[in-house]
Amino acid sequence: MITCVVFDVGNVLVHNGQFPEAVVAQMAEELEVRVRPLISNYKSLLPRLESNKGLISRLSSKKPAQVLKKLYQKTAQKTFSLNKELFDLALKLKKDYPVGIISNVDKYLVEIPIHQKVYRRFNSNLVVLSCQVGTRKPQPEIYRLFLKKSGCSAKNILFIDNTRENVVAARKLGMKGIIFKNNRQLKKELARYLILPA
Repeated sequence: MITCVVFDVGNVLVHNGQFPEAVVAQMAEELEVRVRPLISNYKSLLPRLESNKGLISRLSSKKPAQVLKKLYQKTAQKTFSLNKELFDLALKLKKDYPVGIISNVDKYLVEIPIHQKVYRRFNSNLVVLSCQVGTRKPQPEIYRLFLKKSGCSAKNILFIDNTRENVVAARKLGMKGIIFKNNRQLKKELARYLILPA
């Protein structure tokens, strides 16, 4: 029986657009550097950013760290948009189930308004963000931290993520999992586990 529902954020509750390519391409234009090397540099840096072991200043020496941070945040905020239909469903589910978040996110993007709008609507004991705990999906530690923090039992959790390996990792710990593709598909699969609100 499912008693707790857990969502990913990026490309689930929030549309990330063509992240990171679109974000880094816009940054490259502002920094007046070539796009491909900057994207390559960012992709190799991202796992360290998300586990709070890296700094955005490593992305480029063209600008001071504070300028890079603001440019990164501003560009991402313009690229990202709320998946309003799914976000509204998650809030409705809160009436009948504990609803939480496990998200890979870096310490810079955790601050942007669209993410804060999402995180604030959930109980802090049910929100685990990679940059705050020092580990990221699909490492089992991040799921175990959610279990400890939330007090939920793995067998009673339904985990939703757009990345297969993250869902597989959750299943290995005993959670149920759905790989998110689109809102319609998710609602259809959710109905197998939950009574959906009208």
